[in-house]
Amino acid sequence: MDTNLHLAAINAADIRGEKTRMRPMRPDEAAIIHSWNNDPAVYQFWGSYDYRYKSLDEFLADTVGDAHFFDGSAVAEGRCFSIEPLEGPDAGTVIGMINTNKIDVPHRSTEIDVVIGHPGYRERGYGTDAIREFLGLLFDTGGLHRVGVSTYEYNARARRVYEKLGFVQEGIMRQSDYVDSRWVDSVVYGILEHEFRGDNP
Repeated sequence: MDTNLHLAAINAADIRGEKTRMRPMRPDEAAIIHSWNNDPAVYQFWGSYDYRYKSLDEFLADTVGDAHFFDGSAVAEGRCFSIEPLEGPDAGTVIGMINTNKIDVPHRSTEIDVVIGHPGYRERGYGTDAIREFLGLLFDTGGLHRVGVSTYEYNARARRVYEKLGFVQEGIMRQSDYVDSRWVDSVVYGILEHEFRGDNP
């Protein structure tokens, strides 16, 4: 078994699934995320409350310290990918994003975030397809051992997707976030490389 990480391969990836294409997001596309931060249908599930009332200029100023997500300058610190429809009239249009966060290199582990920001592509299987293919990149190409993800307890749609893809609920962070004037719990999921591949440990 290859126990080495291949971060350059992650950074250069162009991933194609059945419904989606994912490729590294460019710095000039960071503004797209701002619109999702201000969409109530998105931010109530995404944990982006810190940004929802900020202007675009304020949002972009806040992302300067996280430039590696968009320019690929420090893949181990996190990398953001666009999600696009593979076919159809909107092919090439950014409808969502998926990213790694800081990669724990010695333990070959990371956490991911994912959002389908375009309202016309929610609940149509695009997020499921994107996550599945992204996990393939991280495990089969990147060499990771564990990938984690978390969501709010009330986000039943996301939880169904994660469980369908083989993520295992690992715990609950009680009252982890303050959302719409109330404390909410976050559910933590993880998937290991052998679970993703269907192999025995």
